[in-house]
Amino acid sequence: MNPIFLYENRLIGASLSASETAAGYNVNNLADYRTYTRWKALSPGTKIITVTLGSPAAVNGIGIAGHNLSGGVIFVDYDEQPALTETDINSNYSQFFYFTQRTGTTWEIKINQPLVTPEIGVIFLHNYLQMPQPPETPYSPFKEKSEFNSEISKVGHLLGNNFRFSRGNISARFDNLTRSFVNNNVTPFWSNHLSQGKPFFFAWDKVNAPDDVFYVRAAEGMTFETPVSILERVDSVTIEMEGTR
Repeated sequence: MNPIFLYENRLIGASLSASETAAGYNVNNLADYRTYTRWKALSPGTKIITVTLGSPAAVNGIGIAGHNLSGGVIFVDYDEQPALTETDINSNYSQFFYFTQRTGTTWEIKINQPLVTPEIGVIFLHNYLQMPQPPETPYSPFKEKSEFNSEISKVGHLLGNNFRFSRGNISARFDNLTRSFVNNNVTPFWSNHLSQGKPFFFAWDKVNAPDDVFYVRAAEGMTFETPVSILERVDSVTIEMEGTR
């Protein structure tokens, strides 16, 4: 599967409700881009988050970050129709699932987490942008850098270690894209989202690398350019990203 970017979100501006919510964990936190402000239920089990839109809208993907749903199952349905996806979650890393596009007004995200009380930082629900081809090679799916302070004795023994954080970096270059695709899809992505530092979900190949899903933003200092040698083609577009799994 070619790379996808899920950057728009139907939850923003929608009416959100949950079947139950713990005090201090408002369901509206799911739409604020931040993984550390969360919605949390009251107990393990099956919970429902309802997204009510002002008018019917199309959706074909869901992204989840900052959660503890490993060992659980997630369902997505709309307007009381049968579930579009039923997916086991096997880690607490970022998740992205796609399904056949449907248009609806009321969307339900059903979570069955029997092991722990479920909590989620961010949910995106929208149509995803799919690139027409894989990234150019050589391609590194994920590079991670840790920052920490260490105290070393005069003879070289470790006295103490203070881990600060780790941050991942991804660089994806796409060559020889049509100008129409770039103008209609990639440039709006840059103008309305990347250039403003807003986070998004990125998966480079959901078929062959299904666990490689990242919650990222444009890397600091990223420059967006669309060089042209042949008028109907863009030589290359590079998306520089930083974030976490």
